[in-house]
Amino acid sequence: MTNSKKLILATLLVIFAALVLWVISSRDLQQRFNNLLNEKPVIASYPISYITNTQTQQYDQQGLLSYTLNAKIIRQFEVDDISTPDLIINQPYLTIYGLRTDNGAEAIDNTHASKKQSTARALIATSTVSADVAEGFESNDKLTLKGNVVVMQTLKNGESSELKTSVLYLEPTRRYAQTDKPVIITGARGTINATGMRIFFDEQRIELLSTVVSLYSSR
Repeated sequence: MTNSKKLILATLLVIFAALVLWVISSRDLQQRFNNLLNEKPVIASYPISYITNTQTQQYDQQGLLSYTLNAKIIRQFEVDDISTPDLIINQPYLTIYGLRTDNGAEAIDNTHASKKQSTARALIATSTVSADVAEGFESNDKLTLKGNVVVMQTLKNGESSELKTSVLYLEPTRRYAQTDKPVIITGARGTINATGMRIFFDEQRIELLSTVVSLYSSR
C-alpha cells in the first residue's frame, strides 16, 4: 500500500471516529435535555434565607399561645412546585400548650377552655416534639419530622410518656400527628410497640394502627 493510500485511509478512519463521537455526544445531550424537561422540581442548592438559633411562637384565635418552635437552623429555599417543601429545619423542638384549671386537674383544649368561666387558668406545656430535621412550608405549619423523633407527653394524672419513631407528620395548630412507621411508647406502666399511629394531643389520645405488642410492668 502506497503512502498516499495509507494517508487517505487514516484520514477516513479519523473522520469516521469523529462522526461516531458526534453521534454519541448528540444522543447524550438529547437525553440530558429530555431528563431536564421531565425532572421533578427539587430544592435549590442555596437558601434564600438562613436563620440560626430561632424561636417561633404561634397563637390561636383567642390570643392564647398554641405552640413554640425552637430550631438551631431554619433555611428557606425557592422552589417551583408548591408541593415541594421550601423550609428545612435543623434540630426542631416544638412545645405544644394547653390550658389547665386552677386545681391542676385537667389539661384541656384552648378553644374550649376560653369559653369556661374559670377564674384561674394557666397555660401548660402538654407535649414536646423533637427530631433531627423537619421539612415544611412557609405558607402553613405542617411539618414532616425525620430522624430520632421523640414525643414527650404529660398526662392528666401527672404521669409522662415517651414516644419514639423515625418519621412523624405533624400539624401543631390542629394538635394532630401521625406516622406509618414503627413506634415505641414507654410509660410508667410499661412499653408498647406498634406500626403506625395517630396522636390527638388535646384529647391525650393515641391510636395504634397495627402490629401492637405490649409489655406491662408488674408494679
